[in-house]
Amino acid sequence: MAGLGLELELGSGLGLGFRVRVSDSCRRTAVVPIVVTVEQMPRTYKKKGLRCNWTQDDLKKAVEDVKSQNFTIRAASRAYNIPRTTLQQYINSRTRKHELSSEHRPGKVGRYPVLGMEFEKELAEHVQQLSNLYFGITKDKLCRMAYELAWKNGLRHTFSVDKRMAGEDWYRGFIARNPTISLRKAESTSITRVIGFRRSEVSRFYENLSQVYEKDNFDATRIFNVDETGMSTVQQQKQKILAPCGKKQVGKLVSAEKGETITAVVCASASGVFIPPLLIFPRKNLNNRLLVGAPPGTIGGASASGWINGDLYVKWLQHFIKETGASLDRKVLLILDNHESHITLQSWELCRNNGVVVVSLPPHCSHKCQPLDLTIFGPLKTAYYKRCCEWMRMNPGKRITQYDVAALFGDAYCSTSSIQKCVNGFKSAGIYPLNSSVFSDEDFRAAENLMAHSTQEAVDTADTTSAPTPAATATAGSTAEAASTADTNPTPSSTMVTDGVTVEAVSITDTTSAPTPAATVTAGATVEAVMTATTVEAVTDARLPTHPEKRVSVLDISPIPKAIPRDNTRKRKCKRSEILTGTPVKRVLEARKQKQAEKASKANERQRKKQLKFSEENHANQKACESKPKEDKPKRSKKTTKKTTKSATGEIV
Repeated sequence: MAGLGLELELGSGLGLGFRVRVSDSCRRTAVVPIVVTVEQMPRTYKKKGLRCNWTQDDLKKAVEDVKSQNFTIRAASRAYNIPRTTLQQYINSRTRKHELSSEHRPGKVGRYPVLGMEFEKELAEHVQQLSNLYFGITKDKLCRMAYELAWKNGLRHTFSVDKRMAGEDWYRGFIARNPTISLRKAESTSITRVIGFRRSEVSRFYENLSQVYEKDNFDATRIFNVDETGMSTVQQQKQKILAPCGKKQVGKLVSAEKGETITAVVCASASGVFIPPLLIFPRKNLNNRLLVGAPPGTIGGASASGWINGDLYVKWLQHFIKETGASLDRKVLLILDNHESHITLQSWELCRNNGVVVVSLPPHCSHKCQPLDLTIFGPLKTAYYKRCCEWMRMNPGKRITQYDVAALFGDAYCSTSSIQKCVNGFKSAGIYPLNSSVFSDEDFRAAENLMAHSTQEAVDTADTTSAPTPAATATAGSTAEAASTADTNPTPSSTMVTDGVTVEAVSITDTTSAPTPAATVTAGATVEAVMTATTVEAVTDARLPTHPEKRVSVLDISPIPKAIPRDNTRKRKCKRSEILTGTPVKRVLEARKQKQAEKASKANERQRKKQLKFSEENHANQKACESKPKEDKPKRSKKTTKKTTKSATGEIV
């Protein structure tokens, strides 16, 4: 055989096609195709062999038995089903050929993680910390962080260089190795709620509760929580449905494009007793047919907006006092939010005269401190919208109106109102039994992170941002010379991982001088030149370690977000948790009422003066017109018009 040639062809799927060219002394050639099929490792691999079919506890006991001379090495090997050579290496380390790494785990078969156990633990803690601070990251962001962490620390990896992120297999393995992390659907939380839930405000709320508990000695049957929730005539699509595969748009019938909101005022006690609700409809007059099918004892109300107001709150208080039997001899505790309709002089007098002690929640903290929000409203709304979907299916072609809401709400309310939900809600909020330490330091860390910066830090930030930084020069410049300046003087901002490609490109050029596809972004006008200079060898070298000078941590790649200091020149006074039936609140309400009365009297006085001035001007004008002599108006001359008629012959006469 004179020579042998080998050609490689990329086959379809997981097959590799080879063509072997064989030539003999007569220079005759023959091409023989060979196809090699490679099976892909399944993601849910189950161990089939018998290797390492023992646990770390078995190994520990075997070593102890051998060292205490209860067994020989061979006897311990047979008793615990551990190979003799493996057991001998753990008993006498001098028989081991290589030193064990810090990540070694006895009995593990297969490869170790790409990032190593130390980096993965640090990455998992960072993900949890960002989630607790309401800055949770997505799956793609995590994979990009893993790629940057492996690149900058010089770790060998098999991640995608083109996508600059770890793959699906690494992500699944990371979640399996860290069971404390899972992919969740986040709830939209406003910045006001995050900042409002801070230790000082919550501690004040528990101090007010402790004060009224000591004074009136309330038990579970006399502690109530009330709140409002909205029920729309258009159901929300929260459940998944079955549909054909490959269909781009999957729809489901709803009642209308934009529905009407009916407010339900729900009240429950710490012992599991529910007060019949109040339903508020967006209309001027209330019709009794609107309450057909509502829970027994339900009362109705009407307002222009469909939300509660001061008059409707007083109406509900009268209903509450009647249902609970509250009196000065048997006081009850009512916990509610700081809505303006709950703080009126009329409601204060009604509660004070009937033995209702009212304590308000901390502002913007109902998602953490209100029992109804914690355990009642979630299942109630889910059951209500599920019942709406069933109604639409049973009544095709019809729309849900205000007259149907009471029956749908009644079915959901009766099916979800349970004693255990109430008990768990009051216990989770720390209201009954009273537990002021129900929230840990981790719960308040998000608010502390957003409010920890002073005005001086804002000035320092402004000074630093006014001067051009090397990273900004590298990204803003239109030539490669600016990027080289950033490489010679790297800053902490150049190691941050963001969604933009330019920041990643600057951080990569700090670690290696080899051209990469990401480095073309910082070149500006010389993009084509850098793309031309990028070769296959550069892409191949991207997987090799770069031997960094220092260890790059997860915080260097993804720092904790810090809020910009806010302007504290707010004139409006912030609300706090108060005992709304106390004397100080009455003084504030009386002063507010007096101020409103003075303002109304001033407005009436201005209106009276304006009308008086207007009437005086009219009287003067009328008097001037009467004193002025009347002028004779010239008579208009009548125009004579000639009438033309036609004769029978058609001639004009």
